[in-house]
Amino acid sequence: MEVAQRVRAARLAIGENPGRGHPIQSAVFPNLRGVVVSKSLICYRVLPKKVQIVRILDVRQDTWTILNTGALQEPRGQ
Repeated sequence: MEVAQRVRAARLAIGENPGRGHPIQSAVFPNLRGVVVSKSLICYRVLPKKVQIVRILDVRQDTWTILNTGALQEPRGQ
């Protein structure tokens, strides 16, 4: 629950100051920015009238592959 609260707070902070995140190179999602909160990477784009959260990823995942192919891999054993 604590991580969820931090992600919600970061979402509000991103909406108030969208330039705070660092640019992320992605072949699938253009103009992507990101903010790390605990063990989560919030990936978002700044659009003319809103901020769009594209993905929230666990930083322990292969984020490079996910952001460059758009694919989320199923956890092993399922």
